[in-house]
Amino acid sequence: MDAGSLLESFLDGELYEARKCSQIAQNLTDVIKARVKELSLPRYKLLVNVMIGQNAGQSLSFASRSVWNAMTDNFASASYHNETLFAVATVFAVYRE
Repeated sequence: MDAGSLLESFLDGELYEARKCSQIAQNLTDVIKARVKELSLPRYKLLVNVMIGQNAGQSLSFASRSVWNAMTDNFASASYHNETLFAVATVFAVYRE
């Protein structure tokens, strides 16, 4: 199951409620990190970020900064939205020497 399908399975039919979405984001973060760890990427530090917000027709910009080695470090991102909420999940894999 890819990240987009995982987001859909957790969020399909959900209505935005701040407290409930906070818990869902924490659960999604744990599930995504566990699945990425199953890939057994030696010497990589994994960082998982899940953001869920209310879909009220607004726009949103999201940025991150880090010391990055383009030869070894990488990231993947997936998003989901329905009528009341949006979600963005990002996984960063940073090589440790």
